[in-house]
Amino acid sequence: MLRLASLCVVVLCCGPARAEGLSAGADRELAERNFRIGSERYEETDYRAALDHFERARAAYPSSALDYNVARCLDRLDRPDEAIVEYQRYLAKSPRGASADDVRERVRVLRERIRLLAAEQEARLRVARGEGPRPLYKRWWLWTSIAAAAATGVAIGLGVGLTRPSTPSASTDYGTVRFP
Repeated sequence: MLRLASLCVVVLCCGPARAEGLSAGADRELAERNFRIGSERYEETDYRAALDHFERARAAYPSSALDYNVARCLDRLDRPDEAIVEYQRYLAKSPRGASADDVRERVRVLRERIRLLAAEQEARLRVARGEGPRPLYKRWWLWTSIAAAAATGVAIGLGVGLTRPSTPSASTDYGTVRFP
């Protein structure tokens, strides 16, 4: 986070001034105040408030660092589509920026996550429509295996039970003794 804060301060201090007729000093002060509050909210994990303040700062004084901050907030708020757009805006303005490689990797991860979420949602829809895989208890091989195991158990039980002698006997060194 310290890296993020220092990057934003450098960009805010050295970034281009707006040429819309408004006072660049007032815009910069507003941006710095909103950036400071947004950074505090981000540290407190209040990402909605941080996003609001970073967007206000960016509206007053556009910079790639604020694009990055907005993207991070959207990422933390689990809004990957919007986060990717903001990360790409950052990369368009700062393709060789301090965090550019990390941002490219994060965009890749977010795209993969979106792809997996879409696949998972599609699978849920198929199951809801009855098109999904059949449950285990509805598969023929499960019940065939259970029946075979039961038949084997019965056969072994009958085999053991029927091979025992009908009268008990005891064996000693003096021979076998039978009890009638």
